Amino acid sequence: MPIIIKRFIILILLSLQVFASKSQSKHLTADSDTSFWYSYQKKIATKLELESLSESLTKQEWRMWFNGQVTSYVLILNLSESRMILYTQEYRDPVTEQPSERMFSKSYTLNVSQAKSIDSLKEAFEIDKMATGNLIKDWGHGFDGITYNIERSYGNNYSFKSYWTPQAVKAVEAKKIERFIETVEQMTEYKNRPDFFKSIPFLSYSTGGPAVAMKAVDKKQARSLRKAQKAYRRIHPEVVKVTSEY
Repeated sequence: MPIIIKRFIILILLSLQVFASKSQSKHLTADSDTSFWYSYQKKIATKLELESLSESLTKQEWRMWFNGQVTSYVLILNLSESRMILYTQEYRDPVTEQPSERMFSKSYTLNVSQAKSIDSLKEAFEIDKMATGNLIKDWGHGFDGITYNIERSYGNNYSFKSYWTPQAVKAVEAKKIERFIETVEQMTEYKNRPDFFKSIPFLSYSTGGPAVAMKAVDKKQARSLRKAQKAYRRIHPEVVKVTSEY
């Protein structure tokens, strides 16, 4: 076979591969939001080793992200396994210390009853029918509150919706979101996870907000954490993550 024909065939095959890779994504719904929080949440999902819902053609899943100031969580509902992942990141003084993006996470499996109850609750509040916050009248925005992001992969569709501090918004939809979240956090006992906080291997931690939490430790524990920190960064100078399964 002449070299020119071989090169032409290779070029066609490469073009088909590029086309196929670009087509490996779902249809983004019109009521979605692809601004700041969309790209930010994808980065966090990668750190938590979660599959990208916008790119997978087979994944059918619903996720709600709570972006707190000190700790955060993602609630995951699907047919095979539902769970809540709590996470936080190591905080380092940007002036005097070397930057760090070390992340610690702990996964809690939800039982079938919890998953079904949450699914029924979001149907009752019509959560999936709501548009993203910036498409709802009188829904404000800011960086000083708490943002909830909801992403959903169903059929060939993908939606990503963002809701800034529903407690501070007067819209009817905000009150629904607020009541839904309050009930879900009670069901999952989000605020009653002392084992998570006890296991955090950082002297100080935050998830991007202005607040920073300090771990209560004695001098011996502080030295141990600093020693482990330095050792880990020598072995893993790149961005590192610590995980724990419940």
